[in-house]
Amino acid sequence: MVDTVITNPPFGTKNNEGIDVQFLKTAIRLARRSVYSFHKTSTRPFLVKLLRDKWGLNVEVVAEMKFDIPNMYKFHKQKCVDVEVDLIRVYWEEEDTIEDKDASEEEEESEGEEIPLGVCGVA
Repeated sequence: MVDTVITNPPFGTKNNEGIDVQFLKTAIRLARRSVYSFHKTSTRPFLVKLLRDKWGLNVEVVAEMKFDIPNMYKFHKQKCVDVEVDLIRVYWEEEDTIEDKDASEEEEESEGEEIPLGVCGVA
């Protein structure tokens, strides 16, 4: 495990919808304190609700920017596109220990809702 994870996941469009959330789950499992992750601004309401309401984590947008995405794939129709992107910080209270996270995960799983926290290598 590490203190902080920084990730730039695929944006989860076209044929890989939801891949950004899978990256977040993995990053949160690996981090002791926080995760910084880039996401399309248009997904902000969904991610904030997911992270706060479903997973019980703290989240804040620490930067708003534009990524220049060049024409790299056959389905790209323009030479380049500016995509509005948020850098989000996901964090939990310092007093939350790994044991607390494991207990929360077991409670959530027993209710049928998956939470991404746990010890590295444990789903």
